[in-house]
Amino acid sequence: MAWTCGRCTLINESDTAAACELCESPRPAPPPQPARAPQRAAPTNTLPTAAAAQQRSQSLTTSRPPSQAAASTGSRVDAARLEAILRGIKREVEVLQGPPVKRQALGAGQANPKAAPAATSTSVKSESKTGKTRAAPKPQMPLVGGSSQAPLRPLPATMPDDQAPASTPWFGGRIAETYVNGFPKRGFIALSDLIDKATLKKACFSTYAMEEEWFLEQVPQHIKLCVARQKPAGSPHSYLQMSDNLLFVFPRMPEFGVMHIKFMLLWYPRFLRVVITSANLMRCDWEELANVVFMQDFPIVNSNYRKRGPTSRGQYSEPMGVFGRELCWLLKTMGIPDEVIASVAKHDFRNARAHLVHSVPGSYGPLDLQHGYQAVSAKINAMFCGHLTGFLRNAVASFQTASMGSVNVYWLRRLLAGFRGEDAFGVNLWRTVKEVDTSLMILYPSKATVDESRYGSAGAGTIFFDQKYWAKYPKQVLRDSRSTRRGLLQHTKLVLVHRREAQPALGRAKSLCITTPESAHGVMYLGSHNASQSAWGTHTNQNRADYIFKINNWEVGVLFPFRALLEGERPDAGWPAMGMPFEYPPRPYPAGTVPHFSR
Repeated sequence: MAWTCGRCTLINESDTAAACELCESPRPAPPPQPARAPQRAAPTNTLPTAAAAQQRSQSLTTSRPPSQAAASTGSRVDAARLEAILRGIKREVEVLQGPPVKRQALGAGQANPKAAPAATSTSVKSESKTGKTRAAPKPQMPLVGGSSQAPLRPLPATMPDDQAPASTPWFGGRIAETYVNGFPKRGFIALSDLIDKATLKKACFSTYAMEEEWFLEQVPQHIKLCVARQKPAGSPHSYLQMSDNLLFVFPRMPEFGVMHIKFMLLWYPRFLRVVITSANLMRCDWEELANVVFMQDFPIVNSNYRKRGPTSRGQYSEPMGVFGRELCWLLKTMGIPDEVIASVAKHDFRNARAHLVHSVPGSYGPLDLQHGYQAVSAKINAMFCGHLTGFLRNAVASFQTASMGSVNVYWLRRLLAGFRGEDAFGVNLWRTVKEVDTSLMILYPSKATVDESRYGSAGAGTIFFDQKYWAKYPKQVLRDSRSTRRGLLQHTKLVLVHRREAQPALGRAKSLCITTPESAHGVMYLGSHNASQSAWGTHTNQNRADYIFKINNWEVGVLFPFRALLEGERPDAGWPAMGMPFEYPPRPYPAGTVPHFSR
């Protein structure tokens, strides 16, 4: 018999298990059975049942002939009167049995809307003294809890944000920019919309920069936390146990590069919340700068439908899905503890709305399509299958970035090829390099935009571009990054790739939504990748024989088909949408204008 854990509410299917499979809490003892009350005899003034009426009818039809009955009783029984009595009894049986009712599966505590109301004072219409009828109060759903707990249902993507508590599951996913103080809240995500202190069980975070004191105020103090972050300089350790409930993990680092991954894994009683974002665990990223968030909740899977642990090759089987398997692989590569990964693997990821894109430091060959822009190309081809031909071949790409480094036009052409679903290595750089001028745009704030923002240059402390790279930078691709929330600087990392003929629609678009490949205008990326070679990777040789694809940074993001929505348009039911994050089409840098330099 299945039993429910009182701590994490996992439904354990094993009747012999002594502890919960998820949180290892001891199995509670079964509640004592209450003593049965003695049965009372039915009162004599109740209506006869249908069976009693049927028995009475049969006894009359099988009784002695009327002549014998009249002779025995000394009176004569009329045959017509007997038939009338039988007809009345048959009507009584039909009334008591009632017409056949088509039964429907109902949830716990849910009333049948088609059933006739019982004749009680709370289920019939009452008449007031004024003569008007007054509807009876509707039956209330029972409180969630115990064995009658109703199944959680995904929250519609169109539900107003101010009505959605943080513990409400979003099985259909959600995309949005972060809420910033002083701007409207509706349509944006605050950190408190993701973390519910009352119901959060445990959590795993990854961040580049961190304000520890502020961060610890945002999470419950009693839960276990695992935080992956940049390894301190000179530290020989891969782990640092700060307390019984706080563990720091330091992924391996190359000589050059940063641990730039930003995600949250939040365990709630009946689902896992996966958050991919461009925001660090810092107050300014969640309260003063514009960032972008993808989140989706994945339900827990009962033991009867889950294979235990990975296979011999280290790959997890269904219902992990591609998203779940790649997530567990990334966590394993980062050095996240095995018990955390095993807890992630107990959820159903088959309904993932997006594809995971990551970069792991290292050197790779031309056939390795798991990282950087090579992975983007492979996933776009898998996403659109036969719909790719002619779809993104001449696409326009806009890269919103918060950091820039040293790049050249040849690397930009490979980056563009990856986001078009082309072979990033096989593209002819010498003949197609001019396409970069008309098909690729990098959005980075100009000095004038930063100076006119709410906090000026003092608020651009996390927006980086070293002035020493400006002389050789391909200036023709630069566009001014201007948020649709006037005066706000963007720490967002977002890429829009769309068909060229869809550009007018994006210019009038009010929002962007996740959709199916068949109805998409293009693909969207959001996550931690900036428009840099360290993040997306770079080639080191032109010859395929000794080709090396090198990545320096740890990065992660999501990729999905998107569609632009005009004024008044709404996404299809269950598909998440977000407001247009920046002015589109972006403005070119005016003559004499320079970008914001961090130094």
